Amino acid sequence: MHKKLAWLFAVVFLLLGIFPDMLGVVEVSGADRWVYLITGLLGLYTAMKPAMSGTYFKTFGIIYAILAVWGFAAPDSMPVGSIAANDNWFHLVAAVLALWAGYKK
Repeated sequence: MHKKLAWLFAVVFLLLGIFPDMLGVVEVSGADRWVYLITGLLGLYTAMKPAMSGTYFKTFGIIYAILAVWGFAAPDSMPVGSIAANDNWFHLVAAVLALWAGYKK
């Protein structure tokens, strides 16, 4: 299950990083693209090395949870500029999925 979810994370985040306007749901800035690319590349690595999946999902779950809470609480105070509401919801969903996978035995 972790391997399939890692592949899903890898594909979605790589698509957002490489083709930011393709999905049209999330507004992707220059800094977002790099974060999404790194998340996707590490997701690819995790999909190939499932032993790393717990650490990957816990780490990115926490990071995306922080981004979601920060974005909802103070969207204009982000270091990379303001974050759109769609981005916050995307970060929240990614965080919940990642934390669920990271802490699921």
